[in-house]
Amino acid sequence: MPYTYGMIMLFVTEEVQANYSSAEVATVALPEKRPPGTTGAKTEFTTNLTSLTLKPNVPFFKYDIRMYMVYKGADGKEHLKELTKQTKDDFPEQERKTATVIVYKHICKSYPDVFPSGGALFYDRAAVLFSAQKQIKLDGEEKVLNLAASLVSSASDAIGVRVVIKKVTDGFQVSQQLMVTSNDLFKAVNVRDMEKDKGLLEVLNLAMSQKGYMETSQFVTYGSGVHYLFDHRALGFRDQEVPELMDGKYMGIGLTKSVKVLEGEKDQKCGAFVVAD
Repeated sequence: MPYTYGMIMLFVTEEVQANYSSAEVATVALPEKRPPGTTGAKTEFTTNLTSLTLKPNVPFFKYDIRMYMVYKGADGKEHLKELTKQTKDDFPEQERKTATVIVYKHICKSYPDVFPSGGALFYDRAAVLFSAQKQIKLDGEEKVLNLAASLVSSASDAIGVRVVIKKVTDGFQVSQQLMVTSNDLFKAVNVRDMEKDKGLLEVLNLAMSQKGYMETSQFVTYGSGVHYLFDHRALGFRDQEVPELMDGKYMGIGLTKSVKVLEGEKDQKCGAFVVAD
C-alpha cells in the first residue's frame, strides 16, 4: 500500500504539471468599491490624521548608498565592513545607524559639488537615499568618497570610511534611473494589489521620518517609523506621564506614524495623510 500510494501521488503530480505548464498567469482584480451611501447625518470627528499638501511636478531620484569601514588585514589588503548592513540585534543596529547619520551629515556638508543645493535629501540610515528636484552628481554610474576613520569613533582600528553612491535604475529599463514625482499619488491606489506603485509613499514616509532619524540626541528610532524621546521634558511632557522602572530601565514617550492614501470626498482626488499613534 505505501508503494501504491507513492505511485498515485507521482501520477497526480505529473498530471497537474502537464495541465498547468501552459497556463497563463494574470492579476485578479477585486470587485470595484460600491458608491458611498446618501442617507444619514453628516458628523465631524477629531482624528489622528494630518493632511499633506504636495507641490506638483516635483521629481524624486532614488539612489543606493553604502557605507563601509575600511580595515587593513594581516595580508596587507583592505577589508570592508558595511555600516549600512541590516542587523536584528538591538544595540549594534542603533550603533550602526547613529554612525551612518554622522557619515551622511559629513558628506552632505563637505561635498557641495556632489549634493545639489536648492533641493532636499531624504535618507533612511541604511542604503536608500532620495534627492528631490535635482540629481546627485556622480562620476558616471557611481560616486566613491573616501573619508577619515575618525568620523566613526567606535571603530578605532579602522583606517578609513568609504561611501559608494549609485543610481537605482528602473527594473524594466536598466539604463534609466528610477524616479517618481509628486503627481504619482494616484498610482498607489489600485484594486489589483500587484499593480500598485508605492514609490511616492516610500518617499513621503522617509521624508516624515527625517527629524527622528537625523536628531539622534533627541530621538531613538526603531524600524522605519517608531520614534521615542530621550528627554520628554524637552517637549513639555511631565515626569508623572512616564512611569519609573527598576534596574536602570527607562520608559520613553514615543510615536508611531505612517503615510496613507485616503479616498477623496465625492469628486475630489485622493490625498496623502499622516497617521500618528
